[in-house]
Amino acid sequence: MDFVTRCFAARPLRGVANWELFFGSELAVEMAGASKSSIHQVEVSYRDELLNTQEPDSYYALMNMKEREFEFIFSDLLSVKVCSPDFHKGVIARGEGKLVRVNVRKV
Repeated sequence: MDFVTRCFAARPLRGVANWELFFGSELAVEMAGASKSSIHQVEVSYRDELLNTQEPDSYYALMNMKEREFEFIFSDLLSVKVCSPDFHKGVIARGEGKLVRVNVRKV
């Protein structure tokens, strides 16, 4: 898969995730509560479709097939699912997206 999304994210002060608050602009990350010094540009890329296990340092997202980008990026699958009233089942059934595990790295 050649899907890659560049966005901005913050390094959390505490917690288990290395990254949080994924948005398209630095301002949006800051408005979500991150300090300016914790914000970095990151690259999100496809990892695999094994969604039945929760691994440390794993991230999950909805792969938008139309826009060819990742949306709703979180360190746990449940957080991705609850971003949609039907847990993205309609989008998946129409072939417009799928839930996947992704890699996140600082650019």
